[in-house]
Parts: sequence; structure tokens; C-alpha cells
Amino acid sequence: QLYVEAILCNLNYHTAYYNLGLELSAGEKVLLEDGRRLNKKQLFLEAIRCDPDNSSAYNHLGTTLAAGETVRLHDGRDLKKKQLFVEALRYNNNNNIAYNNLGLELAAGETIKLHDGRELDKKQLFVEAIRCSHDYSKAYNNLGCQLTPGEAVRLEDGRELDQKKLFLEAIRCDPANSDAFTNLGRALTAGETVRLDDGRLLDKRQLFVEAIRCDPDDYNTHYNLGLALTAGETVQLRDGRVVDKKQLFVKVIRRNPASNSAYRNLGDALAAGEKVKLRDGRMLDKK
Repeated sequence: QLYVEAILCNLNYHTAYYNLGLELSAGEKVLLEDGRRLNKKQLFLEAIRCDPDNSSAYNHLGTTLAAGETVRLHDGRDLKKKQLFVEALRYNNNNNIAYNNLGLELAAGETIKLHDGRELDKKQLFVEAIRCSHDYSKAYNNLGCQLTPGEAVRLEDGRELDQKKLFLEAIRCDPANSDAFTNLGRALTAGETVRLDDGRLLDKRQLFVEAIRCDPDDYNTHYNLGLALTAGETVQLRDGRVVDKKQLFVKVIRRNPASNSAYRNLGDALAAGEKVKLRDGRMLDKK
């Protein structure tokens, strides 16, 4: 309501439009005093109308668009997600979030030309995001996902990091980054351990346990932990629960009933004649 009042006082107050857009959830609209009812997308468009050099507004407008969707700016240009992120970098070439978002939009092998003439691919965009913010956890994780085992990348500060070291950096910057814990666990071989910045030495299973601690609802991490356990083996989660392979795959099916691989792996884990009870009450055997 305060941002609405600010806009009432000045219909060209770009910061108020922008901040109000940040506050709205997807699909939500707000009624302004002049009778306009605007959603997130329209509020960021208003912020750009009032301040055409507003890098953050272009970036956030890009995040509201679906793949292939276009939006018309007040100057008549029709722009898609990638083009909006490019515009964000046009007005602030140190916008780490825009570099990261643009990297996520590019396909493998694709490049994009920025307004300063540079032509960058996914990896280079994530490297730029890290250059702008050395503690940007998401960029380290996303860059790590682009590398193959054994491959390394040189950052702007001279560090050469491979996949595992990038995931470790992501965790150092954000100890609650569940994706980084998961990706680091998947990068380790059976029996291999890695030392975190806090001194802990963890193996694959322990990294997946950490990922579940960070995001208890992520069924992919439960699936990975289930794959890492042997028949009859159990693991204690950070909330105190002790679970085995079967319980983990049941959890995956509960969260994602369309996971055919979870059904298959659960079947593999059952003994002949054994049955398991699913969330919907069904008792199923291997067949």
C-alpha cells in the first residue's frame, strides 16, 4: 500500500513500480489509485517506461516471461527473455543476476552478442556472473553443471576450478544450496570424500543428506540418496529419521507419482513376494 501511495504522489516514480513488482506473486494484481490493475510484468514495464536505463527492471521483467513469450515495451520494441537480459546488461555490465539468468536461457553451444560487442556462451556468462559477485552461489553451481569430469575453467581472478571445486564454492557461499550439495554428491565416485569449507569430510550419501536438510521436499535428492544406498543399508537424516532405499523411493513416488524410474528402483529393492504400501494406500509387489 505504501508503494501504491508513492505512485499516487508521482506517476513516474520508477522505484515504486519496481518495488511493488517485486512484492507481487505470480498471477497477483494490484489496484492503483488511478484505476489501473497491474500484475508483476506490467509493473516492471512501468518501471522501464519511467526509467529506460533501469537494468534490474529489465532483468526482473525477463524472469516473468515464459519460454518463447514476448513483451512489448513502451517504445514499441517486442523483446523475449534473452533480449531483456541483454538489455539489463546494456545498462549495467556488472549485473551478476542478469548474466546468470541469460546463461540459464542459452542452449549448449549457443552464443549471444551483448551490446558491448562481446559474444558469450553459457560458461562465459556464468564466469561473468562470478566476476561481478565472487560470493554468487548459484553462478558457481550453474557453471559446475556445464563442465565435464576433469574439465576446469579459469575465473577472472585467476583461479582454475573443476566441477567439484565449483560446487564446493557454491556451498561455501550458500550452505543452504541444496542443488550444489546434490550436484557435488553426483560428481563423487563411490567411496570418494570431499572436504567442505567448514572442515567436514563428506561422501556421496552424506552430501545427499545435506541436500535433503536444505530442501526436504526435493524428490530428486531423495532419489539420488536411494540410488547411493545398498540393499538393507539405512541412513539417518538430519531430522533424526532413519530411512532405507525403499522408503526413499516411496517418498519420491509420493512427491512425483509419474517417476517411472522410482517405481522401477523400488521394485528392484523389494524381495520376492514382498509388498510395499504407497501413500494412496495401495500395496504393491515387484510385479
